[in-house]
Amino acid sequence: MRGEERLQLLHEGAGHRVSSAWVEVVFDNTDGRFPIDRSEVRLRRTITAKKDEYTLDKKHINKTEVSSLLESAGFSKSNPYYIVQQGKITAMAAMTDAQRMELLKEIGGTRVYEERRKESLRVMQETESRKQQILSMLSEIEEKLRELDTERAELLEFQELDKRRRCLQYTLFDKELAKATADAARMEREAVKLRETVGSASTDQERTAAEGKELERQVKALEAEHSVAQGQARDLQARRQDLFAQHSRRELDIEELERRVRRAESREQSSRREMASVQKDLEEEQVKLKQLQQAAAAADAELSELQSRIKDADSRLAALYRKQGASAYRSREERDAELKKQLVANEHKLATKKQGRERTQEEYRAHNEQLMELSQTIGDLDAEVRALEVQVVDADKAHAEAHAARVKLLDDRKAKQREEEFADQALRTAQEEMRTAQSSYDKCMPNDVRKGIQGLDALRQRYGVDMSGVHGAIIEHIRIPDLFYVAVDTIAGNHLFDVLVENEEVASRLIRGLHQNNLGRATFVPLNRVGDMPEPQLPTDWGQDVVSLYRKIGTDAQFKPAMRDLFGQALLCKNKDVATEVCRKHDSYDCVTVEGEKFGRRGNISGGYAPPNRSRLAAYDNLMKARAQVVAAERKVKDVAAEVTRLNTAVEAASNQQESLEMARSKLRNTMRDKKQDLKRIREEEAELRRRVDGAERALAAYETEITRIEHEVSSLKRELASDMSSTLTAAEQNEVKSLNLAKTQLSEQLRGLSQKRDEAQAAVQACDAKITGVLKRREASIQEALSTDDAANDKAALSLRQADLEAVRRSLEEAKEEAGRSERRALELRARLDELHRQRDALRDEAGKREAAVADTAKALEGLDHKREVAAAKAADYERKIRELGSLPQEAFDKAYRDRSIADLMRAMEEVNAGLQRFAGVNRKALDQYLDFSNQREELGSRLKEQQASESKIRELITALDMRKDEAIERTFKGVAKNFREVFADLVPGGAGELVMIRAAGRAAAAEGEDDEGGGMGPSGSEKYSGVKVKVRFAGAGEAVSMRALSGGQKTLVALALIFAIQRCDPAPFYLFDEIDAALDPQYRTTVAAMLRRQAHDATNPAQFIVTTFHPQIVSEADRLFGVAHTNRISRVYAIQREDALQFLQAAEEHGQQGNSASHGAGASAADAKQQGKRARGAAGGTAAAADTRKRRRPPPRRDEEEEEEEDGVDDDGEEDEEDGDVDAD
Repeated sequence: MRGEERLQLLHEGAGHRVSSAWVEVVFDNTDGRFPIDRSEVRLRRTITAKKDEYTLDKKHINKTEVSSLLESAGFSKSNPYYIVQQGKITAMAAMTDAQRMELLKEIGGTRVYEERRKESLRVMQETESRKQQILSMLSEIEEKLRELDTERAELLEFQELDKRRRCLQYTLFDKELAKATADAARMEREAVKLRETVGSASTDQERTAAEGKELERQVKALEAEHSVAQGQARDLQARRQDLFAQHSRRELDIEELERRVRRAESREQSSRREMASVQKDLEEEQVKLKQLQQAAAAADAELSELQSRIKDADSRLAALYRKQGASAYRSREERDAELKKQLVANEHKLATKKQGRERTQEEYRAHNEQLMELSQTIGDLDAEVRALEVQVVDADKAHAEAHAARVKLLDDRKAKQREEEFADQALRTAQEEMRTAQSSYDKCMPNDVRKGIQGLDALRQRYGVDMSGVHGAIIEHIRIPDLFYVAVDTIAGNHLFDVLVENEEVASRLIRGLHQNNLGRATFVPLNRVGDMPEPQLPTDWGQDVVSLYRKIGTDAQFKPAMRDLFGQALLCKNKDVATEVCRKHDSYDCVTVEGEKFGRRGNISGGYAPPNRSRLAAYDNLMKARAQVVAAERKVKDVAAEVTRLNTAVEAASNQQESLEMARSKLRNTMRDKKQDLKRIREEEAELRRRVDGAERALAAYETEITRIEHEVSSLKRELASDMSSTLTAAEQNEVKSLNLAKTQLSEQLRGLSQKRDEAQAAVQACDAKITGVLKRREASIQEALSTDDAANDKAALSLRQADLEAVRRSLEEAKEEAGRSERRALELRARLDELHRQRDALRDEAGKREAAVADTAKALEGLDHKREVAAAKAADYERKIRELGSLPQEAFDKAYRDRSIADLMRAMEEVNAGLQRFAGVNRKALDQYLDFSNQREELGSRLKEQQASESKIRELITALDMRKDEAIERTFKGVAKNFREVFADLVPGGAGELVMIRAAGRAAAAEGEDDEGGGMGPSGSEKYSGVKVKVRFAGAGEAVSMRALSGGQKTLVALALIFAIQRCDPAPFYLFDEIDAALDPQYRTTVAAMLRRQAHDATNPAQFIVTTFHPQIVSEADRLFGVAHTNRISRVYAIQREDALQFLQAAEEHGQQGNSASHGAGASAADAKQQGKRARGAAGGTAAAADTRKRRRPPPRRDEEEEEEEDGVDDDGEEDEEDGDVDAD
């Protein structure tokens, strides 16, 4: 077909012209009409401008293979009336008798006989021509031989010797040929044995390679584990060394702190001893001071008394002297004025002294009050210091406990972090194994299936498609022992990856998602379409050697129908012998062995070595185990990470608590230090106040003495002022002056001695007080400060912390030591196992190397043997050629006299013959060669002549037989068609009758029944025996039967239909396609035609499927399913309609006469039962109405490989219109 012719076949619709198109027919093959081991067969034809190709289930085939496939299913070229196009009814109605005869020949298959007869005649003519040529050549050769007969005597003798030579040569060649043939046969047997050895060794080598791969995988896994263990051991060893270094540093710190504590304790003891000594000295000095103070006080009292006596004496002397000196005043008034002046001065001085005394007393009281307050403050501060010291001790203890808790948490966190690292490594290993398992699992399925499965995951994850009603692939719901993995793989194949869904709606939704997002292809199995058929009866002749594979499979109850549909017809046999026997006796089962050898119900056998690691179920099982390991590892990582997070939080809280306690402890220490400093300062203030109080006491005593003196002097002045003025003293007064002066002198002497004594006593008191306050008190305070300093406490607290750290480090060191020991032992164990695996791998490699070397040696030996066999075969062929070159041999060459002789004897005889032939060196060798050549040619031509004569005889016999078979086929076909024509016409025309009459070439006619005298005895000229087939019919109410010329157009159409139905009954087809066969029929005949179609569709013995296009209601009323065809914008669409809508449409169309316009609609009808589940025949690219097959058998659920089929067909499997095509015009 040329390109322009192909383009004319492409559909022209609205828009741009398409460059390619395809049409697909889907056949239901559950009855096995096609010799294909599938329940559904898809035949597609694709046409483009450059190609016209056919595909069968997506595999390319040629046109001849398509014809052979259709003929094997009952679609014969000789009977093309299972598809009746428009115009064929009219053409058959207008046929002549001769044309009907040709039709009958075509139906009977006589065209094949005629073609063979023509071919035989042609061959016979060629044979006759070759025979004449051979006779001519024989005549010429005889003439040549007569010309060469003149040298007969010498030639005969030469021929005799030459005959002996050829006999000897033949015998030698034959012996060498037999020897070479025997050698070749022996080498062939040896080669067969070597090939078997190579095959067995190759199988062992493959098994060894598989074991080696498994060992390599184990080695890699162990190496990774060993590497992890070594890394853990190194980490633990490094941690151990780090802990050892920490332990050493802690010990050094503790030693230093212990030295410092010892020094501090030694200093404390020394200070306490010194404190005791100072306090003893202080007590002694205080006692001494008190004594000195008492002595000083006594001296002060004596001195005061003496001074008072002296002042009294001075006052009396002054009074006496004033009296004695009154003569110095001119008058008493002058004296009184002077006295008053002195009195005022003394009173003023007395008032000043009293004010000073009051101020001193006020200061004394204030100082005493301050001293009392300071004493109370000192007591309070001392109590606070003691309380702070207790709090500091408690804070140190709490800080040490918090530090120990934090160290323990840090150790726990380090352990969990190491555990987290190990868990992460285990997770990475598990993920790597899962990726390997996923890769192996992906390799077990085709690319488009893998993309489809991945596309379903993408629909759920990325596009949010509702996945309710999706149950996953079939392989996910199979539970079966490992032993039967290969058998299940062999039976199910890639159907293991079919996806189980609830119904067709779920499947359609997923298909739309895959198609719209270009996510690949997937096959879905709707569970509601998988019938719950009963479990098939198993053969019981073999007992437990034959069991149902379905019964070995475990699955959930809702998936059992799908498993029964897939594995219900599969039997698990003990071995292939049992499987062969079962298949021979039961052709409804597929048999499989545990090793995966399959014996199909169609006779196909498959098997061979099946590597276990390529099993789909094993790959899925490995993938599930790997995923479970990953889930467990992820859970472990999550738990450990959560524990690490918790420990991090705990460590942070412990650190915060430790910092808080450290701050509180530091604050307490600072507070205690401040309090101690305040206590020291206040004690110094107390000492200063005491000194001031003592000074005030002395000042008050001085004020009292001075006030007393002044008061005496004032009293004396007042007395003198009150006395009269006298300038002389009495004797008593003079004596008193003398005695007073004397007493004053004595008192002055005593005053000087007592003053010195008092000064000495005060100096002693001051010296003792200075020693107490300036030396002993300060030393006591210094020692107390040294005793109360925080250095020792800090050192002790630090020592306690370091000891706690040392204990924690020691425990961690012990744990690290134990962990390192375990890790090292684990690494050693893994190393030992790894070494063992290495030894096994090396041994396996050695064994593989030996086997490879053995295979190579065997292959080399086989190659050498093949070479020797080829040499022997070539030698035998050479001897055969030499024997053929000897030409025709005399009978003597085969005598025993030659065959029993040895090769040496034959060689000697050969030499003698050759010596005799040398005498004929001058003979006309050319003439002799010509004579021999001509003789050989004459013999060969004679043989060829006999062959040609035998061929001519056989060809004549074949022609006779073909003529007889052709006539028998014509008569047999005519009888069948005539009988069916009578029955069909009677059904179509109640009360009518019809018959076919065979017309002989001589003018006689044979009745439709075909009498014996006219039906047989046909001669060789059978092609001229009959000249045509006449049709005679009688309609109801008519008189006699009439021929076709006397019928109306509708009656002729009815007769043509009856003839078509009769032809179809002779050679039934699985389905029929009629295009407006009722167009020219009368209404009553349309009704009978529709009724006959329904009866034949539901016939119990030979049901068929009828697809009919019509514009009349009679066939619509009888159809099982109806489809409408809408043509809009140059595009035809097919959709299912109800019977009432179709009848209403036809009535409206008939009334308005709109049956032929471009927007017309046809109603498609079928005589099949549309309620039978899943039975359909679809026109994948056109507007042909489709209906279901009614044969009572089950078919598996339909597969939706491409959603575009739904879009193109416009009709779902359940007969409902797609949503996308819901805009089809139904008017």
